[in-house]
Amino acid sequence: MRVPPVELLLVLKFLAATSPWRDVADRKQDVADLIRLYRAAGADLDRAAALRYASQVYPRAEVEFAGILDRIDRGQDVSV
Repeated sequence: MRVPPVELLLVLKFLAATSPWRDVADRKQDVADLIRLYRAAGADLDRAAALRYASQVYPRAEVEFAGILDRIDRGQDVSV
């Protein structure tokens, strides 16, 4: 079994958290999952790779995603 890279998993959680079709409670859980996954990855995370994945989703998604990661790094509240 192949496991996708953590950078891709983070982007998938970002997409789920920002999806207008998901229930609000599910999106809040997606944000919590994204934060925990990002913190667990720590120094092993290739942030540039994660932003490249995000850039393939929709225009400027990588900018929005980078902002979320920056807020996590600063210990600020994250809402999408």
